[in-house]
Amino acid sequence: MIPAIPQAVVEAFTARGYHAEDTPMLMQCRALPVSFRDFVGGGAYLNLPAGYVWPAVAAELERLNNPEGRTFSNPYNLAVWCGSIGSGKSLGAVLTTIYQLYLLTCLRDPAVALGLAPGSELMIALHAISAEHAEKTDFAELVEIVGKAPYFKGLIVRSVEGEIEFPGRIVVRSLTDSGALGQNVVGGIVDEVNYQSRVRASVRAAANAEGVYDQASEVFSAISTRRQSRFEREGRALPGIINVVSSKRSPEDFTARKIAEAETDPSIFVSDLTLWAAKPAGTYSARTFRVFCGDTSRQGRVLAEGRPSPRRMPSL
Repeated sequence: MIPAIPQAVVEAFTARGYHAEDTPMLMQCRALPVSFRDFVGGGAYLNLPAGYVWPAVAAELERLNNPEGRTFSNPYNLAVWCGSIGSGKSLGAVLTTIYQLYLLTCLRDPAVALGLAPGSELMIALHAISAEHAEKTDFAELVEIVGKAPYFKGLIVRSVEGEIEFPGRIVVRSLTDSGALGQNVVGGIVDEVNYQSRVRASVRAAANAEGVYDQASEVFSAISTRRQSRFEREGRALPGIINVVSSKRSPEDFTARKIAEAETDPSIFVSDLTLWAAKPAGTYSARTFRVFCGDTSRQGRVLAEGRPSPRRMPSL
């Protein structure tokens, strides 16, 4: 829902390629944002070299970050990156996070634009199994890309171990499961969600009806609940995107549950690229064959030409 803004103003922005629902936030910008594609490849922005992002991954990123040409009014709250190992999941999450950071820096006063008191800190959270792991993976990659980007030169206010601050009190911070409590979390990354702890009969699971402490669920809930309580307003999309990243482990893991939710929740984006689909054309042979992936009692195997797929065994 767009506030009472003169139609001529809305039309002026839409004529420049912006979505009408971005208008309220665009009016609060010190500089109008460019599209994700122009931000990644533009010489004045990230200026990433050709081939740095594979075309299939770039297409997923554009689909996530600029749906229907939207920037601030992006309807996606959650991005689930669950493709094959080596398919660009972590890079996709990091570049999405950097683009969302960029959008915040386009605002004259980010906190006020998002409905908070002037001077309030806005946090982009990078969480992994441990703070050390976060700093050596997603945080390190984000620091490297941002540090080389022409756009961010001179914009870093402060950089200490595990934390970078930008103008408008925008902070990118690596953290553990309790680090998001009490913070104005705009978005970020929760990495290796399918490899985080699930402990039965845990003291920490006292509030869980099944008696299980599920670290991934607890971390995601802490971040997403905090984000909704701080920023949710009627008729306005939430700022930023939470990216959850992990290879698949089982039909009951965290990403599988979110993929199932995405069938009825349009605010969840899913990227599930195979390695051969993610890598550039010509990397692999164009020849294909059918495979039975196996189940709890039978091994996977290549299927002979014309042979039907075995029936799936029911889950217990």
